[in-house]
Amino acid sequence: MQTNFYDGPLVAWGTDIAGLPAKARTNTSHRIDVAHFAAPGTKVSEDGKTVAVDSVNDADGASNSALSEPLTATIDFGDDTATVDATFVTDTPRGVVSAGSLYKIAADHTYATAGSHDVTVTLSDGRVGTAKVAVADDYVVPVAPMFDDCQVPTMELAATTARDDSRVGVTLTGLMPDEFLDILWDGTRIGSVVSDETGNAFFSHYVPYQTVKGDHLLRVDDSAGRFVEKVLTVDSQTNPLSGIPVTGVTAEASSEAPNEGAPNGVATALVDGDPATFWHSKWTAPASEYPHALTFNLGKEVDLSQIVWTPRQGSDNGQVKTMTIEYSATGADGSWTDAQAVTLPIGRGTTAIPVDATATHVRITATAPQKAGEAFATAGEVVFRGLAAGQVEPSEPAPVEAGTWTPPVDCDVDPDPNPTVTVTPTVTTTPTTTVTPTVTTTPTTTVTPKVTTTPTTTVTPTTTVTATATTTGQPIVKPTSKPSVSPVLDVYSTPGYHTVNGRKWFTKCEPYSQTIRCHTEIWSTQVHDVGGKFVSKTAWHFNNLTYLESPRSLWEGNPLGNAGSWKATNGRQWRTECDTAATGRNGCRSYIWSPNTVEARKNSDGSYRYVTVDTWVFNNIVRFSK
Repeated sequence: MQTNFYDGPLVAWGTDIAGLPAKARTNTSHRIDVAHFAAPGTKVSEDGKTVAVDSVNDADGASNSALSEPLTATIDFGDDTATVDATFVTDTPRGVVSAGSLYKIAADHTYATAGSHDVTVTLSDGRVGTAKVAVADDYVVPVAPMFDDCQVPTMELAATTARDDSRVGVTLTGLMPDEFLDILWDGTRIGSVVSDETGNAFFSHYVPYQTVKGDHLLRVDDSAGRFVEKVLTVDSQTNPLSGIPVTGVTAEASSEAPNEGAPNGVATALVDGDPATFWHSKWTAPASEYPHALTFNLGKEVDLSQIVWTPRQGSDNGQVKTMTIEYSATGADGSWTDAQAVTLPIGRGTTAIPVDATATHVRITATAPQKAGEAFATAGEVVFRGLAAGQVEPSEPAPVEAGTWTPPVDCDVDPDPNPTVTVTPTVTTTPTTTVTPTVTTTPTTTVTPKVTTTPTTTVTPTTTVTATATTTGQPIVKPTSKPSVSPVLDVYSTPGYHTVNGRKWFTKCEPYSQTIRCHTEIWSTQVHDVGGKFVSKTAWHFNNLTYLESPRSLWEGNPLGNAGSWKATNGRQWRTECDTAATGRNGCRSYIWSPNTVEARKNSDGSYRYVTVDTWVFNNIVRFSK
């Protein structure tokens, strides 16, 4: 159903339900998929509770369905608990490249005992599906790959230098999973590649024939605004471009095809700075035939050195093979110079045509197509390079530098392993002790231990102990037995999906140096200040990192395991507190200083407003073994 299938609007596509055999773990809340629901031509609501026909003719087109109204579902899990509302889940939502159509009907549930349970799924139109769930104490709940939207994507090139008319292997990691990623070459989109479920991808990048010698920028973008860039050096016989691009150029054509849809088809597309748009000669009957003339007004007198011709990028139709170039100081009839003949290579690569003329107007006449017998012509972009009055030839090409995507400020950050740290703890202890016999002791002790850490740490604690003992005899209350306490799920150290106090959590753990580090996210709504507007996003958001129990000695010199404050190499301010009321014994918590954090403030009428504040934001926990 997901391949080579188009759910167009001419058919009222039918729907059907079928039960799924499922497994579950006792005393654990997790999602259980109990049925499949097939419904071509539909979309699921944002909260996943409703499926309805996609009747909106937008980017993915309108469709049709036998559903007469939006559909919901409920699940009876067969263990004498209350019926719950179901969620429709799909791995491939309906979009421009996917029909969607196939859903899983699911809900979070906790089974108290092991065994087999008969499950009933009831659709809002009265249809019913049944399934069986096998519940076991030792069933391991599968954990789907979780995309870390704070990780910085990477790009590895098989070679950093390549010839023109050759290919280079490109390996990508850390981009959005299961989507089409845009590939850009020197700022122009040239294609796309599909990432896998972990956000990784591979493609073979073609360096076009006659690409200009020198450094070029290869970039890949995903839909979330994340990107990765690399500089690829091209070894070519085509020398770097000369002169300075002429701006403010206008264009006219002997014929146009506005029916291609704005901004395409018309002459202005040739000088809009976007090679992805294109001019097309008139092709509707009666179609214009060769020759096709293009006239450009440079807006000023320019000593021209090159004309850069880029063919249409989205199609090979209308490629020009031969042309002539004429120049004029006025653009008036009779003022044009003799024509310069040019032959272009086949393909979509850019051609830099050397010229030597001073002009205010240029006329390019396409005289023959690459494909014999083709009447129409196309082009993507025409750039004029040279020097106008007062301009000076650059001594060397502008450097090409790759940028790096920066994670949002609310992402977790691994601190600099070698920051400059200043630690100045002060410890004062005044215990009261009951002993036999009566003793009065008032010692004063000053301790100045020698501490060696990396990075440099300064420690000057002062400890004062005052003990006043008073005899009270035997205790008059008999100690009770140790109370019975039900175990509480620790969401910060237990891998998997959890529902605790009505909130949904997800934790994954992995080895980290000599301990285990767990990454915890929470399903929540966060509000950000975007261009002066408060914008909310409900999704999985980072909650904190937890470093599981390890000896305190392993953290000597590490600022995450010692009280103090420091500045990381990226300029972020950090502070750590240890063995406090907030951390408890044998633990530390670290915080990052976060400017412009959005907080909700309660008004006097009970409503809320959003404000931006500079504040410390909790980032991670370190637990010491006892």
